[in-house]
Amino acid sequence: MEEMKNEIMKQGAVQEEPYKSGSVHYIDSREVAKMVEKEHSNLLKDIRRYITQMGKVKIDFSEFFIESLYRVEGQSREYPCYLVTEKGCEFIAHKMTSEKGTAFTVAYIDRFHEMKGALEGKDELDKFFDVMKEYMIQQSKRDQQQEETIQTTIGLIGQVMERLEKLETQKAGILSWNPFSVQQDVIDQRMRTLNGLVDQVADLCQMERNKVLHFLYKTLQESLGMTLNPYLMVMKSERGDDTACNLHVIASVDRFYKQAAEMCQDVIARKNLFD
Repeated sequence: MEEMKNEIMKQGAVQEEPYKSGSVHYIDSREVAKMVEKEHSNLLKDIRRYITQMGKVKIDFSEFFIESLYRVEGQSREYPCYLVTEKGCEFIAHKMTSEKGTAFTVAYIDRFHEMKGALEGKDELDKFFDVMKEYMIQQSKRDQQQEETIQTTIGLIGQVMERLEKLETQKAGILSWNPFSVQQDVIDQRMRTLNGLVDQVADLCQMERNKVLHFLYKTLQESLGMTLNPYLMVMKSERGDDTACNLHVIASVDRFYKQAAEMCQDVIARKNLFD
Protein backbone atom coordinates (compact mmCIF):
# COMPACT_ATOMS: atom_id res chain seq x y z
CA MET A 1 0.00 0.00 0.00
CA GLU A 2 2.87 2.41 0.75
CA GLU A 3 4.30 1.63 -2.66
CA MET A 4 0.92 2.45 -4.21
CA LYS A 5 0.86 5.73 -2.32
CA ASN A 6 4.31 6.71 -3.57
CA GLU A 7 3.38 6.06 -7.20
CA ILE A 8 0.83 8.85 -7.25
CA MET A 9 3.60 11.32 -6.52
CA LYS A 10 5.72 10.23 -9.51
CA GLN A 11 6.38 12.86 -12.13
CA GLY A 12 4.94 12.33 -15.60
CA ALA A 13 1.54 10.88 -14.73
CA VAL A 14 -1.49 11.94 -16.77
CA GLN A 15 -2.92 15.16 -15.32
CA GLU A 16 -6.44 16.54 -15.57
CA GLU A 17 -6.46 19.10 -12.73
CA PRO A 18 -3.89 21.08 -10.70
CA TYR A 19 -2.66 18.88 -7.87
CA LYS A 20 -0.27 18.75 -4.95
CA SER A 21 2.72 16.51 -4.33
CA GLY A 22 3.78 16.59 -0.70
CA SER A 23 4.39 20.23 0.17
CA VAL A 24 5.00 21.31 -3.47
CA HIS A 25 2.11 22.62 -5.52
CA TYR A 26 1.70 22.85 -9.28
CA ILE A 27 -0.64 24.51 -11.75
CA ASP A 28 -1.31 22.72 -15.03
CA SER A 29 0.09 24.70 -17.97
CA ARG A 30 -3.39 24.63 -19.54
CA GLU A 31 -4.70 26.66 -16.62
CA VAL A 32 -1.68 28.97 -16.79
CA ALA A 33 -2.39 29.54 -20.49
CA LYS A 34 -5.90 30.72 -19.63
CA MET A 35 -4.52 33.03 -16.93
CA VAL A 36 -2.10 34.70 -19.36
CA GLU A 37 -4.66 34.69 -22.20
CA LYS A 38 -2.43 32.67 -24.51
CA GLU A 39 -2.93 29.54 -26.61
CA HIS A 40 -1.66 26.48 -24.74
CA SER A 41 0.53 25.45 -27.70
CA ASN A 42 2.22 28.87 -27.67
CA LEU A 43 2.79 28.70 -23.92
CA LEU A 44 4.41 25.26 -24.36
CA LYS A 45 6.80 26.78 -26.91
CA ASP A 46 7.69 29.54 -24.43
CA ILE A 47 8.29 27.05 -21.60
CA ARG A 48 10.48 24.86 -23.79
CA ARG A 49 12.50 27.95 -24.72
CA TYR A 50 12.87 28.86 -21.04
CA ILE A 51 14.04 25.31 -20.26
CA THR A 52 16.64 25.52 -23.04
CA GLN A 53 17.89 28.83 -21.68
CA MET A 54 18.09 27.40 -18.15
CA GLY A 55 20.06 24.41 -19.43
CA LYS A 56 22.68 26.71 -20.94
CA VAL A 57 23.36 28.27 -17.52
CA LYS A 58 23.03 24.91 -15.69
CA ILE A 59 19.82 25.72 -13.80
CA ASP A 60 17.63 22.79 -12.74
CA PHE A 61 14.41 23.55 -14.61
CA SER A 62 12.47 20.96 -12.59
CA GLU A 63 12.13 23.54 -9.82
CA PHE A 64 10.10 25.61 -12.29
CA PHE A 65 8.51 23.23 -14.82
CA ILE A 66 7.70 19.48 -14.69
CA GLU A 67 6.99 17.60 -17.92
CA SER A 68 3.64 15.84 -17.88
CA LEU A 69 0.78 14.53 -20.04
CA TYR A 70 -3.00 14.91 -20.15
CA ARG A 71 -5.78 13.07 -21.91
CA VAL A 72 -8.93 14.55 -23.44
CA GLU A 73 -12.08 12.79 -22.25
CA GLY A 74 -13.21 10.16 -24.73
CA GLN A 75 -9.80 9.93 -26.40
CA SER A 76 -6.93 7.51 -25.77
CA ARG A 77 -4.18 9.80 -27.08
CA GLU A 78 -2.06 11.70 -24.55
CA TYR A 79 -0.94 15.30 -25.07
CA PRO A 80 2.05 17.13 -23.54
CA CYS A 81 1.73 19.74 -20.84
CA TYR A 82 3.78 21.07 -17.95
CA LEU A 83 3.20 21.33 -14.22
CA VAL A 84 4.21 24.85 -13.34
CA THR A 85 5.51 25.50 -9.80
CA GLU A 86 5.13 28.77 -7.97
CA LYS A 87 8.69 29.65 -9.01
CA GLY A 88 7.75 28.79 -12.59
CA CYS A 89 4.75 31.13 -12.47
CA GLU A 90 6.96 33.89 -11.08
CA PHE A 91 9.42 33.29 -13.93
CA ILE A 92 6.64 33.53 -16.53
CA ALA A 93 5.29 36.71 -14.92
CA HIS A 94 8.71 38.38 -15.20
CA LYS A 95 8.66 37.70 -18.96
CA MET A 96 5.38 39.59 -19.40
CA THR A 97 4.60 43.27 -19.80
CA SER A 98 3.84 45.19 -16.63
CA GLU A 99 0.00 45.25 -16.84
CA LYS A 100 -0.44 41.63 -17.93
CA GLY A 101 2.34 40.52 -15.62
CA THR A 102 0.62 42.14 -12.66
CA ALA A 103 -2.73 40.52 -13.50
CA PHE A 104 -1.12 37.11 -13.87
CA THR A 105 0.84 37.52 -10.61
CA VAL A 106 -2.38 38.24 -8.70
CA ALA A 107 -4.10 35.25 -10.34
CA TYR A 108 -1.39 32.67 -9.65
CA ILE A 109 -0.80 33.91 -6.07
CA ASP A 110 -4.53 33.48 -5.37
CA ARG A 111 -4.44 30.00 -6.97
CA PHE A 112 -1.53 28.79 -4.86
CA HIS A 113 -3.09 30.20 -1.70
CA GLU A 114 -6.25 28.28 -2.56
CA MET A 115 -4.31 25.03 -2.95
CA LYS A 116 -2.32 25.56 0.24
CA GLY A 117 -5.54 26.18 2.16
CA ALA A 118 -6.83 22.80 1.02
CA LEU A 119 -4.07 21.13 3.06
CA GLU A 120 -5.64 22.14 6.37
CA GLY A 121 -6.90 19.19 8.39
CA LYS A 122 -6.32 15.54 7.48
CA ASP A 123 -4.99 15.03 3.98
CA GLU A 124 -7.73 13.63 1.71
CA LEU A 125 -5.25 11.48 -0.16
CA ASP A 126 -4.19 9.78 3.08
CA LYS A 127 -7.84 9.10 3.85
CA PHE A 128 -8.28 7.46 0.48
CA PHE A 129 -5.31 5.16 1.02
CA ASP A 130 -6.50 4.32 4.53
CA VAL A 131 -9.81 3.23 3.06
CA MET A 132 -8.15 1.20 0.32
CA LYS A 133 -5.81 -0.45 2.83
CA GLU A 134 -8.71 -1.40 5.09
CA TYR A 135 -10.59 -2.82 2.13
CA MET A 136 -7.61 -4.97 1.14
CA ILE A 137 -7.27 -6.29 4.69
CA GLN A 138 -10.94 -7.25 4.83
CA GLN A 139 -10.77 -8.79 1.38
CA SER A 140 -7.75 -10.84 2.41
CA LYS A 141 -9.70 -12.24 5.37
CA ARG A 142 -12.61 -13.17 3.12
CA ASP A 143 -10.26 -14.89 0.69
CA GLN A 144 -8.78 -16.99 3.47
CA GLN A 145 -12.28 -18.24 4.29
CA GLN A 146 -13.09 -18.99 0.65
CA GLU A 147 -10.54 -21.40 -0.78
CA GLU A 148 -12.69 -21.90 -3.85
CA THR A 149 -12.09 -18.27 -4.77
CA ILE A 150 -8.36 -18.92 -4.99
CA GLN A 151 -8.90 -22.06 -7.03
CA THR A 152 -11.21 -20.19 -9.40
CA THR A 153 -8.58 -17.49 -9.88
CA ILE A 154 -5.94 -20.10 -10.70
CA GLY A 155 -8.33 -21.68 -13.19
CA LEU A 156 -9.00 -18.35 -14.89
CA ILE A 157 -5.30 -17.66 -15.24
CA GLY A 158 -4.86 -21.08 -16.82
CA GLN A 159 -7.68 -20.37 -19.26
CA VAL A 160 -6.14 -17.04 -20.27
CA MET A 161 -2.74 -18.64 -20.84
CA GLU A 162 -4.41 -21.32 -22.93
CA ARG A 163 -6.20 -18.63 -24.90
CA LEU A 164 -2.94 -16.77 -25.56
CA GLU A 165 -1.41 -19.98 -26.90
CA LYS A 166 -4.38 -20.42 -29.23
CA LEU A 167 -3.89 -16.88 -30.54
CA GLU A 168 -0.57 -18.03 -31.98
CA THR A 169 -2.46 -20.47 -34.21
CA GLN A 170 -5.13 -18.03 -35.34
CA LYS A 171 -3.86 -18.02 -38.94
CA ALA A 172 -4.60 -21.72 -39.16
CA GLY A 173 -8.24 -21.10 -38.24
CA ILE A 174 -8.10 -22.99 -34.93
CA LEU A 175 -9.35 -20.11 -32.76
CA SER A 176 -12.80 -20.84 -31.29
CA TRP A 177 -12.94 -19.99 -27.55
CA ASN A 178 -14.29 -16.64 -26.37
CA PRO A 179 -13.88 -15.75 -22.66
CA PHE A 180 -16.09 -12.66 -23.01
CA SER A 181 -19.65 -13.96 -23.36
CA VAL A 182 -21.47 -11.02 -21.74
CA GLN A 183 -23.90 -9.27 -24.10
CA GLN A 184 -22.90 -5.82 -25.36
CA ASP A 185 -25.92 -4.06 -23.85
CA VAL A 186 -24.96 -5.48 -20.45
CA ILE A 187 -21.37 -4.33 -20.92
CA ASP A 188 -22.57 -0.82 -21.85
CA GLN A 189 -24.74 -0.63 -18.72
CA ARG A 190 -21.88 -1.85 -16.54
CA MET A 191 -19.52 0.71 -18.09
CA ARG A 192 -21.97 3.48 -17.20
CA THR A 193 -22.23 2.17 -13.64
CA LEU A 194 -18.45 1.84 -13.20
CA ASN A 195 -17.81 5.29 -14.68
CA GLY A 196 -20.36 6.78 -12.30
CA LEU A 197 -18.75 5.07 -9.28
CA VAL A 198 -15.27 6.17 -10.34
CA ASP A 199 -16.48 9.76 -10.73
CA GLN A 200 -17.97 9.65 -7.23
CA VAL A 201 -14.72 8.36 -5.72
CA ALA A 202 -12.71 11.01 -7.58
CA ASP A 203 -15.07 13.76 -6.38
CA LEU A 204 -15.19 12.60 -2.74
CA CYS A 205 -11.43 12.05 -2.47
CA GLN A 206 -10.57 15.13 -4.57
CA MET A 207 -8.44 13.01 -6.90
CA GLU A 208 -8.04 12.92 -10.64
CA ARG A 209 -10.19 10.35 -12.39
CA ASN A 210 -7.20 8.68 -14.08
CA LYS A 211 -5.49 8.13 -10.73
CA VAL A 212 -8.64 6.60 -9.25
CA LEU A 213 -8.75 4.20 -12.22
CA HIS A 214 -5.05 3.40 -11.76
CA PHE A 215 -5.51 2.40 -8.15
CA LEU A 216 -8.76 0.57 -8.92
CA TYR A 217 -6.93 -1.61 -11.46
CA LYS A 218 -3.94 -2.18 -9.19
CA THR A 219 -6.00 -2.99 -6.09
CA LEU A 220 -8.30 -5.30 -8.07
CA GLN A 221 -5.34 -7.18 -9.50
CA GLU A 222 -3.68 -7.52 -6.09
CA SER A 223 -6.93 -8.70 -4.56
CA LEU A 224 -7.49 -11.31 -7.29
CA GLY A 225 -3.85 -12.33 -7.53
CA MET A 226 -3.73 -11.84 -11.30
CA THR A 227 -3.25 -9.20 -14.01
CA LEU A 228 -5.72 -7.66 -16.45
CA ASN A 229 -3.35 -7.26 -19.40
CA PRO A 230 -3.69 -10.85 -20.72
CA TYR A 231 -7.48 -10.45 -20.71
CA LEU A 232 -7.15 -7.13 -22.53
CA MET A 233 -4.97 -8.72 -25.22
CA VAL A 234 -7.56 -11.45 -25.75
CA MET A 235 -10.42 -8.92 -25.91
CA LYS A 236 -8.65 -6.76 -28.50
CA SER A 237 -7.93 -9.83 -30.62
CA GLU A 238 -11.49 -11.20 -30.34
CA ARG A 239 -13.18 -7.91 -31.16
CA GLY A 240 -10.56 -6.38 -33.43
CA ASP A 241 -10.84 -3.24 -31.31
CA ASP A 242 -7.61 -1.54 -30.27
CA THR A 243 -9.52 1.09 -28.27
CA ALA A 244 -10.62 -1.42 -25.61
CA CYS A 245 -9.26 -0.70 -22.13
CA ASN A 246 -9.07 -2.46 -18.78
CA LEU A 247 -12.46 -1.00 -17.78
CA HIS A 248 -14.03 -2.85 -20.72
CA VAL A 249 -12.39 -6.07 -19.50
CA ILE A 250 -13.79 -5.57 -16.00
CA ALA A 251 -17.28 -4.88 -17.36
CA SER A 252 -17.09 -8.01 -19.54
CA VAL A 253 -16.24 -10.51 -16.81
CA ASP A 254 -18.90 -11.04 -14.13
CA ARG A 255 -16.45 -11.67 -11.31
CA PHE A 256 -14.25 -8.70 -12.14
CA TYR A 257 -17.24 -6.36 -12.42
CA LYS A 258 -18.73 -7.44 -9.09
CA GLN A 259 -15.39 -7.02 -7.31
CA ALA A 260 -14.64 -3.60 -8.84
CA ALA A 261 -18.13 -2.26 -8.09
CA GLU A 262 -17.91 -3.44 -4.48
CA MET A 263 -14.51 -1.80 -4.06
CA CYS A 264 -15.75 1.58 -5.32
CA GLN A 265 -18.93 1.37 -3.24
CA ASP A 266 -16.88 0.50 -0.16
CA VAL A 267 -14.61 3.52 -0.69
CA ILE A 268 -17.62 5.81 -1.15
CA ALA A 269 -19.34 4.49 1.99
CA ARG A 270 -16.21 4.83 4.10
CA LYS A 271 -15.42 8.29 2.74
CA ASN A 272 -18.93 9.49 3.57
CA LEU A 273 -18.50 8.02 7.05
CA PHE A 274 -15.26 9.97 7.57
CA ASP A 275 -16.99 13.21 6.57
